[in-house]
Amino acid sequence: MLFPQRDTFSYSSETKDKYGTVTQGTAITCKGYIEPEATFASDGSLVSRGKIYTTNTTSFALDTAIEISGVIYYINNLEPHNIPHYNYKIISYV
Repeated sequence: MLFPQRDTFSYSSETKDKYGTVTQGTAITCKGYIEPEATFASDGSLVSRGKIYTTNTTSFALDTAIEISGVIYYINNLEPHNIPHYNYKIISYV
C-alpha cells in the first residue's frame, strides 16, 4: 500500500431533479490519507486546501461536499491513478 488509509472523511453525493433542485444524499464514511497542505498557483490564488489519497471505489464527483473533522469542503479536482495491482485517487478540495 503506497498511502496508509488511516484517516476518515465523509462524502455526500448529490442529485439534481428536472427543476434543478439539488438534493444531498446520505453521507458515507471513507478512508484515505489526508494531506491538509494548501496549494497555491503562481499568481498566489488558492488551488486547494489539501488532498486526499484514497483507494475507495466510490464514484466521487466534482463540486460535491466532503467533511473532514467536522468541516465541509468541496471537491475541485479528481485524479485517478492506476499502477499494476494498485488503483487510487487523489482528491483535491477547497
